[in-house]
Amino acid sequence: MRAPSLPVPVLLSPRELQVLRFAAEGLNREETAQRLGITANTVKAHRQAILHKLGAHNMAGAVGIWARETMVELLTGEGAQG
Repeated sequence: MRAPSLPVPVLLSPRELQVLRFAAEGLNREETAQRLGITANTVKAHRQAILHKLGAHNMAGAVGIWARETMVELLTGEGAQG
């Protein structure tokens, strides 16, 4: 697994960030689709894009990358806003 070259919030679309946050909460594809008002296949496509962009092998890995980056931002005061 490689670290993303850009901050996760910059790298991912707003919808992909929503899908990632729901994955972090433990929601499955169908639950995420219901909450967002989209199909499970659309959620699957968003998840595949997230994995590709972050270089993760699964959603747990993607959540881990996001969580580590978020923790670093909180500790250092650095963020995607610049």
